[in-house]
Amino acid sequence: AHRRVLQASHLLPDLYASLQMELSAVPGPEEGTERIADLVVHVPPGRILFLPREGRSTATLEVGLVALDVAGHENLRVARTIHIALDHEAAYPGDLGLNIFTRVRFSPSGQTITAVLSDSATGAVGASRSSFPAAASRPGGVLGLSLYSLAEKSIWVELREIADADAPPEA
Repeated sequence: AHRRVLQASHLLPDLYASLQMELSAVPGPEEGTERIADLVVHVPPGRILFLPREGRSTATLEVGLVALDVAGHENLRVARTIHIALDHEAAYPGDLGLNIFTRVRFSPSGQTITAVLSDSATGAVGASRSSFPAAASRPGGVLGLSLYSLAEKSIWVELREIADADAPPEA
């Protein structure tokens, strides 16, 4: 049943908005025939349940990213289980937002990217979809974008490269 819910959330992300998560695709430089982009999945404060465990507040999440090009070919599939453990003194977990990020390489064609996140403690599933337009020639200059809020404290967790799949990411 859980697998079917995750599959459905990839197909119809608008039906899985309970976590109010957002997906941002920040374009970076071109490198040969590939484009570099940073993908950031943001979950607002209070959406993830942290449970007390061994003197820490912990959460276990499953996150998946899938990117399809304009022809419908899959260019990216990343799925990880993330374990987050916070000291009780650090901050109240309900006050922290969550940002999960990874750097990816795409072909110059446009992409449709879907992110799905599942909170293992509550069973809640959230999804978000974003379009990443085809490469356009642009003048040189500063690349990048600041993705943060001055009013919100957040945790940043990096998804490791696919080659590092032997060890699950931990924060």
